[in-house]
Formats: sequence, structure tokens, C-alpha cells
Amino acid sequence: GDSYTFGWAVEDEETYPSALARRLRALRPEEPPLVVNAGVPGFNTTQEAAYLEHHWQALDPDVVVLGFVMNDAEPSRIAPQAPRQRYRFARLWMLEDLKLRTGLADGPFPSRLLRFRDYLDQFAPGAPERDACLDGLRAIAGLCEERATPLVIAIFPDTTALRATGYRLAPIHEQVATWGAELGVSTIDLLDDFRGEHNEDFCVPGDGHPNARALERFARAIAAALKPHLDAH
Repeated sequence: GDSYTFGWAVEDEETYPSALARRLRALRPEEPPLVVNAGVPGFNTTQEAAYLEHHWQALDPDVVVLGFVMNDAEPSRIAPQAPRQRYRFARLWMLEDLKLRTGLADGPFPSRLLRFRDYLDQFAPGAPERDACLDGLRAIAGLCEERATPLVIAIFPDTTALRATGYRLAPIHEQVATWGAELGVSTIDLLDDFRGEHNEDFCVPGDGHPNARALERFARAIAAALKPHLDAH
């Protein structure tokens, strides 16, 4: 996962992997499961797939949980990228560089390298971000299938978008759940646990990331989804 899994702006014991570990230990105190927090702030599904492949042998997981967040289709900006990756959404790399050098990156023809598009636009049919996100999910599902390891996708709500009157990003949840079904992967949509709630109750003050209360609720839902896998081992 990304910063939601990492636990941005909360204590280590408040992250949902830590809360999940406590819940799983309560379910099996005689043989407590080990929960590894592999969240990296800013990661998208492409990077998560690469991380999982690189670290698989060391981790040797019995179950993989992918924490999916609404910005997981967005190109990562946390580290320098190889040109092939940096310019993959651009038709002409020279044109994109010209926009940046001339200050036209935010004009009528915004740069495809630096702009942050609305999440719903990133998941629209034909959007390059959408295709890259799905490719990452396919890679993760493929790795788990090759190694006969269950994969569970936990779809987290954007805590900043929670409103008592509604939640505008629900179509992304539906799309990811559909992808999960097509890939033969278990998905749990945690939006159902937050409907009708307001963001102020679940965000770190002045930040927007989920607070300890939200993360505990994440852990509760994931623990329930993992119980059948726990019983099978």
C-alpha cells in the first residue's frame, strides 16, 4: 500500500497493520500471525507490484493484502524516474519539456508530466492513468497466482472526501471491485463502513490522511476478511 498503509502522521501502533496484528493475535493467540507493514508513501500500483516481486522471497507471505487508495492511478512523484517511465503519458517528450521550460505547463495545454488530475478523470475509460493502474493490479494478482498465495484488495475511502451528504468517488470503488472480480481476486470495499460519515471525524487534523480511529476501522474490516484464510492455515 501507500501512505494509508504506512500510517502517515500517526504513531506506529496506530497504523492499520499494527491494529490488524492485534486483532489477528486475538483470533489465534496460540500461533500469532505476523503482519508486515509494506506501505510506502506515494506508491501507486505499478510500484507496489515491483515492491512485491522484489521482496517476495524475503517476505514469503501466506496472504497478501493490497490497500487500494483513490490516488493509486496517479503517476508517482516521490523519486526520479527513468525517461521511459517519466514520459509514458506524453505523446512528444520535447513538447512536454518545452511547456515546463517556458512556464506554459499550467496554461491552456497543461503538462502531462506534473499536473494532478481529478481522481475520477484518472479512472475514466481511455485514461492512461487508469490503464497503468490496472496493469499494476494485474501484475500483483499474477504474482500471487503464480505462488498460490491468496490476495485480498482492501478498497479504502478517501477520508478527505467523506461527507454526511454523500461521497463522490464511489465510482472508483465500483471500478476496482469489478477489476478484482475479473482478476479472480477477493475485494472488500471499506466505503460501506463510512457511508454517512463526515471527514472531520476520520482525518488527521490539518493533514487529511486517516486518523487512528479510521485506521482501527480499516483493521476491523480486514481482520474479518482474513479470518477464513487464518482458519485454513
